[in-house]
Amino acid sequence: MGLILPHISNESEVELDLSQEGRPADRLGWEILDLISEPEAAPAPEAMVLAEAAVTGPSENIASRRVAALQARQAATTFEADVLAAPAILNEPNWVQVGPTAIPNGQSQTRLTSRILVSGRVTDIVVHPASPSTIYIATARGGVWRTRDGGVSWVPLTDNELSLANGAIAIAPSAPDTLYAGTGEGNLEFYVKSFPLNSSPDNYLGAGMLKSTDGGILWETQGLAEFTGHGFFRIAVHSTNADIAFAASSAGLHRTTNGKDWVMMTNGLPALSSTVIAACDVAIDPSNPDIAYAAFFANGVYRTANATAATPVWKKITSVLPTSNTRRIVIAISPSMPDRVYALFTNGENFGGLFASTPGTNGATWTKIPVTVNIGGQSSYNLDLSVDPTTPDVLFISALSIYKVTRDGTTWSSKDIGKLTHSDNHCVAFDPTNHLTMYAGNDGGIYKSIDGGATWTDDINRGMTITQFEFLDQHPESDAIVFGGTQDNGTQGYRNSEIFYHADEGDGSFVAIDPVAPANILHGFFSTSMGRSTSGGEYDKWNWSVGPAGVSSLFYPPFTLDASNPMNIAFGGNVVRIDDQQGTNGWQVSVALPGMGINERVSALNWAATDRIYAGTTAGQVYRMLKTGATWKAAKVSDAPLPSRWIWDVSTDPASVDTLYVSMAGFGTPHVWRGDVSGAAPAWASFSGDGNGALPDAPVFALAIRPTTPLEFFAGTDVGVYRSTDDGATWSLFNSGLPNTAIYDLKYHAPSEMLRAGTHGRGLWERQLNAPPAVSNVNLYFRDNVMDSGRRAPSPSGVPAAFADPLRHVSLGDKVFWWQSADIKVDVPEYQMPVANVNDLTFETKLEHRNAQHGRVARVYVQVHNRGAFEATNVVVKLLRASVTGDAFPDLPADFWTAFPNDGDPANWKAIGPSQTVSVLPGRSTIVEWDWTPQTSDEERSCLLAIADSPDDPILDGNKVFQVSQLVPNERRATLRK
Repeated sequence: MGLILPHISNESEVELDLSQEGRPADRLGWEILDLISEPEAAPAPEAMVLAEAAVTGPSENIASRRVAALQARQAATTFEADVLAAPAILNEPNWVQVGPTAIPNGQSQTRLTSRILVSGRVTDIVVHPASPSTIYIATARGGVWRTRDGGVSWVPLTDNELSLANGAIAIAPSAPDTLYAGTGEGNLEFYVKSFPLNSSPDNYLGAGMLKSTDGGILWETQGLAEFTGHGFFRIAVHSTNADIAFAASSAGLHRTTNGKDWVMMTNGLPALSSTVIAACDVAIDPSNPDIAYAAFFANGVYRTANATAATPVWKKITSVLPTSNTRRIVIAISPSMPDRVYALFTNGENFGGLFASTPGTNGATWTKIPVTVNIGGQSSYNLDLSVDPTTPDVLFISALSIYKVTRDGTTWSSKDIGKLTHSDNHCVAFDPTNHLTMYAGNDGGIYKSIDGGATWTDDINRGMTITQFEFLDQHPESDAIVFGGTQDNGTQGYRNSEIFYHADEGDGSFVAIDPVAPANILHGFFSTSMGRSTSGGEYDKWNWSVGPAGVSSLFYPPFTLDASNPMNIAFGGNVVRIDDQQGTNGWQVSVALPGMGINERVSALNWAATDRIYAGTTAGQVYRMLKTGATWKAAKVSDAPLPSRWIWDVSTDPASVDTLYVSMAGFGTPHVWRGDVSGAAPAWASFSGDGNGALPDAPVFALAIRPTTPLEFFAGTDVGVYRSTDDGATWSLFNSGLPNTAIYDLKYHAPSEMLRAGTHGRGLWERQLNAPPAVSNVNLYFRDNVMDSGRRAPSPSGVPAAFADPLRHVSLGDKVFWWQSADIKVDVPEYQMPVANVNDLTFETKLEHRNAQHGRVARVYVQVHNRGAFEATNVVVKLLRASVTGDAFPDLPADFWTAFPNDGDPANWKAIGPSQTVSVLPGRSTIVEWDWTPQTSDEERSCLLAIADSPDDPILDGNKVFQVSQLVPNERRATLRK
């Protein structure tokens, strides 16, 4: 997971989260990082909590402020629609999903020997009791997802709900279409306890309970008053009454008896306090639902024998179970022997003992199981306990890894079975028809075992777009290249495919692509750890020794390149360090920021001109560093009324390097400010608008500026994207098509007129700013080469490849042309894989293009993409071949377009089998296959031409030309491989 910094600071103090989480699975191993003191002095997290200003009443918190901002957004008249969320609108400009639908070769716990698919954090899993191919998952900031085909395909179910942060989900055993999903993660007790006005950028608190009675199609929000600003640990539903359920959360233990209203349980239970911060688990006896168990953080386990009574009586279990020196506790009831209950206690963040109740004693007698498990030292963040459905003698502990605890006679043993999955495990679920089929959810996604955890597969982790991006950067010219840092899944590259490229390990942080030499890429792991690539971000070819030494920084510290000379780099911490060789020359320049507090850190940097750098800090201060000769000198340029808020972004006006725009976290104050720092006294004013045209009262993490006349501003906020076209006087929602999740970074790409958004939990999205509205409905395309995105006409040709693609026989720097289709591949005997195994993932990452051989059956695969916001139906895909000499391509026959999709005149271009009709989901691709046997050596050298057409996105008449050299570069629905 990694250390986390809060998104919010209060009115007068900067609050920093110092929760320490080790990274044994990462390259740098265990490292305790101190965010606000020098590295040699690392006080305990609890000692670092700073006093909070009286911003709100005692019952208010960040989540309630976020809900208020969402509700204000709903009430305001916006640019697009008067709606809370913004589902895609037909025939209107929309945001569209870029990906990733899968990230292959991601980091497992044994990354040196096993690479796996990763996606994003899965916090809970439930399987339909009667239809085990239907599975629901809860994700960190990506909402609830469902598959009905065992994980072949996934769909999001809650994109437009108040909160997409989910900590727990439950399915009613007696009515499996009834689901309860608790918003807000209960994973990190430190936030619940220490920062009631803050929320972690990696652990959002919630906005109530979601309930569905139709399998997740429609949802009702419940318990806003009870649960807003809290996180859920577990939901348990009565075995025969879907309207009775318990919820364990940081708001305590609650129950509903009518499936709607939630009441706190108090009779015999401890009151919440600074120590007892949550009800951290609950379980109902499946054979006798009057019996239930609940666990309270740092307190103990409670049992009731009248769980369905008007006022259940709870009694604490004191026999054998620990009563002191405990923290998080998890419990589990054996489905096959319900009077066997297990409880796992933690001592600090580590294993504190596993206990079992004695059957026949009504939960009064317990014994300690003689087994020890190394749960990994971060149990407040990830911990779960589950029991094999068929036997009480097999348990599974989800922690840093997954541990199988078994009893053979009187002997107990444990085994680490999760090394081949991602680290930081949150849950385990079982197939109700086969106990050996089980699922694990962790920070990397969902994984499946069919042999009780002996081995794991990652295929089920494909198709969910739940990656948590932190920061983005783009190729200076090509729209086909984006790099982004992600939470606990390293740094990822969008390389012109929905399947992203895993570039490097760790927790992905800031990213910078050299605008002059874009093969040079820098990214941060965490703290001062940085990597530099000179090979386009190719995995395992990074220099990992470029970060500055002796700097105390944030977990995600900023760095910036000098646009006029990008070998110059600046890094921000308690000082600003500068290097003239992108971190390889020792960082010999150190610039102190006068007046910066001991607990203050640089949180935003902008190298605005060769002689000028701007820095924003965690305390809301802005500094200007000017270079005279070889000397840098810093001065503070912030002044009233600029508030003391965490600064996330510092931008300069395209026309004036002395005009700054600052984006801030916090509540109760404007969040974007403009400053004129040209004179002796800086002048600052709110740039957030007023009244109904104001930005919402929510953090702003990024600001993008489009240099139009007048300037166009885009703000990435905790509650969506906003736009201003009147110099900041008014802001309007610019969110159509975007899920209701936080926008952590925004980047404008001038060459393609593209705005891209890195979301924290729903992947990467983009919006074409200069495209006709209908383009976002359905947008079919092929890629004419690895550098073509299907957006430009003519497609890029004769340009150098920004990355190597060995499966397409392209090396870094090779010139690529319009006739080198990236979406046509040929396979020949001995075939690389069965046809059934070729999908978007294997096409991109495993299938090598090979040359056809006469007399042998070749398999030709064509991949067609849909960049639209809606599904493309009735997509007709036609494949043709023609013999070519040199660079002369024959014309299409005169009746080609009138006969399409039939064959017409077979002269020159001949169809390879009949056309095929498919559908393509939004943000996805579909593979079509033909068998083809070249009969002669001449046929073996044929060019292959693929054309896709659909009533949803038809080829325009003006593009229906007969000259292939004109058709392919200018028509995104045609592609050719020579």
